[in-house]
Amino acid sequence: MAERIRTCIICGNSSLTLHFLPNEKQLRKRWLEFIFGRPPVYYSAWLVVCSDHFEPSDFTNYDAYSSGSVSKLSLKPGSVPSRRSTTSSQPSTSETSLPPVHTSTQTDPPSRSCRATQLSMGTLGHRFRSK
Repeated sequence: MAERIRTCIICGNSSLTLHFLPNEKQLRKRWLEFIFGRPPVYYSAWLVVCSDHFEPSDFTNYDAYSSGSVSKLSLKPGSVPSRRSTTSSQPSTSETSLPPVHTSTQTDPPSRSCRATQLSMGTLGHRFRSK
């Protein structure tokens, strides 16, 4: 089975340090509120958020990471993501919007064509052997 590449649920980045949802329920709820706006009833426990969505003060080893002596950032206990946009420091309307949800409708063309047909015993007919 191929290895799954994890990406940030907010921006889709996979090259930075990724952080899983915390185990503590109240803290996890705050993370989900930041990600979705309103915590969903059902969600994947494997959601990750990249380090771009945290302030430098949220990390225990930010200075060592900046200098290049460590390769992964470590979050301080109780840290919650707080930066929606990673491209600019100017607030915009897209910062408050949720990530796009991709849906399908019955009017969408099929993703691949299939030429198979369903056959039943009635369609195939009975196989009798002649004498």
